[in-house]
Amino acid sequence: MPYYLRPRLKFEAQLVDVVNRFVKQKFSHAGDLVTTVTVIAKQLYEEFRLGIREIPILTDEGCNAAFGVSLEKFNRFRSAWAGISELCLHLADAFAHRARSSSGRRQRELFFESMEWTAPLLRRNFLEGLVLALTGLSGGEIDHLMQFYSFSPAEKRARQVGDGFFPPIAQLADSLHFNPDALRSMLSSRNVLYVLNRAHTQVFDEQVSGHLEPALIEIAKRPLSRLPDVFLAQEIDWGGGDIDLLVYSERENSALHIQAKAAIAPQGARMVAATEGRVKEALRQLSALRKLPPAQIDAIVEKAIGRPVRGVNLVDVVLCRASFGTAKIWERLGSVAVVNPSIVAAVVERLLATSSSNPVTAFAATVQEVADDIQRRAATGWEEATIELGRTTLTMPLLRLDSNVLWVERQKSYERLMGK
Repeated sequence: MPYYLRPRLKFEAQLVDVVNRFVKQKFSHAGDLVTTVTVIAKQLYEEFRLGIREIPILTDEGCNAAFGVSLEKFNRFRSAWAGISELCLHLADAFAHRARSSSGRRQRELFFESMEWTAPLLRRNFLEGLVLALTGLSGGEIDHLMQFYSFSPAEKRARQVGDGFFPPIAQLADSLHFNPDALRSMLSSRNVLYVLNRAHTQVFDEQVSGHLEPALIEIAKRPLSRLPDVFLAQEIDWGGGDIDLLVYSERENSALHIQAKAAIAPQGARMVAATEGRVKEALRQLSALRKLPPAQIDAIVEKAIGRPVRGVNLVDVVLCRASFGTAKIWERLGSVAVVNPSIVAAVVERLLATSSSNPVTAFAATVQEVADDIQRRAATGWEEATIELGRTTLTMPLLRLDSNVLWVERQKSYERLMGK
């Protein structure tokens, strides 16, 4: 998931001034409200454009095929909507703050205005014109990208709805309706892939899907290449299957045999089930190579890295974009290490920090150490939650997580994989 660096404190102070100016203009009917809104949105757009952080899920070519524009243009588009969402939330807070210090009819008007900005209904021409002015994209590019994040309630069955994703912008005649909190949190590039896979299956299958696993492998290679004295080889066809990525240490005579699967983070039960299927496939491929005679394994590794090896030790690894499935999968792993790019980067950092003399051999054990450490710091216990549905009460266990720990880990993950 993407995250955004928060605006600087100095910028926040300036923003409060201009938001207060808007509130005064709204009730005094003085000044140009559109101009004031545009000024605020422009400031926020620039902050979000510079502060957006998301680990790429596609190659450059894949981005153009999926988004219909370059990744840089897509980032401009979603930064504009993130800025507009932040603007609406600031205005809602400003009106609510003034309402709390007012009374009577004035207080009701202010609270009503606050609610209006909490779930705004604004003219489509105004909003899309604002996005166009902020981003410099063409009208056609904006229309193309809007199809992924908007839907019409008039449609009996919107094709882009499902599998855990519901477009956050509703098209109502000549207006757009949205919740700023929901919109801001749903601008991940993976949501475009969800929509493509449902609404434009042929485009996804023929032009996009082939770029997912290569992008996953490339992002994992960044930290893995930092390990001392290793050789990296990928897409190795050994006759009975493929090795997606091989990381060989000549000093240790050990190699990571990595199978890359499930290159889109799962959302919803069906995608989790599909991820489990892909992980099972990876486990079969890892097992198939390991069952070969040692001399044949040596020959495969030797051909891949271009130098002689003998008695190579394999460390089995499954690489996914995010998660790996339910307890059913964890019970089948045995000695296989399961990682995502963030875990890979954290493991490499720990191995380098401890000056491990056998980082490839110690890789699987270090994966467990890193995962246990994050869980120990982030998980604060369990709580019980209930939902009332008519006469039925649903009770479920919820894991409490420390959001501050997770925020820091997300920042570190981005910096380890993408640089500061």
